[in-house]
Amino acid sequence: MCLLDDKALVANITGSSGVLVRNLEPRVDWYDADSPIQASSIDLHIGKIFIPGKTGKTEGSQDSPLDLHALESGQTSIVSTLEELSLPSDIAAIGFPPSRVSVQGLLMTNPGHVDPGYAGPMRFTVINMGKVDFVLRRGDPIVTVLFIKLPQPVQKNWLVRHNGKPGRLPNQRDLDVLSPDFLDVGARAKSCAKSEVENAGIKLKSREIIVGICSAVVSGLLLAGFYWISGVQELKTKIAELEKSLSVTTIQQQITDVDKRLKIIEQNKPPVTK
Repeated sequence: MCLLDDKALVANITGSSGVLVRNLEPRVDWYDADSPIQASSIDLHIGKIFIPGKTGKTEGSQDSPLDLHALESGQTSIVSTLEELSLPSDIAAIGFPPSRVSVQGLLMTNPGHVDPGYAGPMRFTVINMGKVDFVLRRGDPIVTVLFIKLPQPVQKNWLVRHNGKPGRLPNQRDLDVLSPDFLDVGARAKSCAKSEVENAGIKLKSREIIVGICSAVVSGLLLAGFYWISGVQELKTKIAELEKSLSVTTIQQQITDVDKRLKIIEQNKPPVTK
């Protein structure tokens, strides 16, 4: 086995020895820095963009794919390639996202091996794992493909095994199976937010109840303390008045006793003789 280099790739694309990739945009110079054919790979580009859950004639559906879509953080999409593979029976391929795509947070869930004999577009489910929107645009690079030549042709290639039917574009079933966002993050976030709000409400009510109870207890204690203090003060006042009353009574009694004694003395005084 050997990996096809740029000379072999250009020869297959432009010559009569094979095809490998159909619909690749022609170039004057296949070897410049911007060429889709690099030293040992070919870059394929976004063709059609499909949005999970879209139906009928809605934009992004099976019947109305998009050419441009801003994939928000956490959202998913299915993209097909603008170009189509047409592999002979002695060439396999391996696809993976180019670094300039993956470094921006775009995750491709199903890159990998392509069997000899495969014919048709490549398609991928992509997820934006970055913090900002990732713009999917028709004609932008989406996958880098390596081509491997086998020592000899396979017994039955991909196309033969599939009764001559080429690979297809996503259908409605494919769009219905996937969630519009990664693991239904949007719905999960809303559910979590709702739970947090409800929990916060419960905690707030609990705090209000506790504060109410504490306020009632404190008020009761203050009221009891007020009455206790008032009672003590009242008791002190009564005692003072009683003491005062007792003192006055004692003095009056003493004065009365003195008067009685004086009267007795006057009565027993002997008469004065002339």
